[in-house]
Amino acid sequence: MNQEEVFLSVIKTLNQLNLPYIITGAYASSIHGEPRATHDIDLQIYLTPKNISDIYNTFQENFYVSKEGIEDALKYRTMFNLIHLESQIKIDFWISKQSEYDQERLKRRQEITISGIKTFVISPEDLILTKLDWHKKTELEKHFADALGIMRIQGDRLDFDYITSWVEKLSIEELWAELRNTAGKNRG
Repeated sequence: MNQEEVFLSVIKTLNQLNLPYIITGAYASSIHGEPRATHDIDLQIYLTPKNISDIYNTFQENFYVSKEGIEDALKYRTMFNLIHLESQIKIDFWISKQSEYDQERLKRRQEITISGIKTFVISPEDLILTKLDWHKKTELEKHFADALGIMRIQGDRLDFDYITSWVEKLSIEELWAELRNTAGKNRG
């Protein structure tokens, strides 16, 4: 199986389990901005303790998955992953921190269809905010470059008022100003 086939099988399963999720990371950046290769797929997932067995039991046949890893990720609000046994493709599940912003991101997710399968992707505005926040935390240029690619592709379709309403709360004002300046979009 290739990366897209593994990804779509995971999405189908999450849809069947009726678990709320959002595609994030480089895969979402490629949807909203400029395409970029990635070695894994990132999903933000909204789990409760009762979902742990569902995830574990459903995926254990075709994926390496650790029940203890899921439990720890939920307890500490971090991440766990699935590794497809045949292809070794990795899917990272980032647990929602249940913050006001995480709840807003879930409300604003966008439904799209990929190869005939309904899926949910983070909005371009929330992806810009998330990428700038990751850039602040990690100083990895790929996050800023992803945000810039989204700005360039989405342009005036972006809700700049929404982005501006969150940059102070997320303490990314300087990065937002730099991004706007770099993209030539001096707004907000």
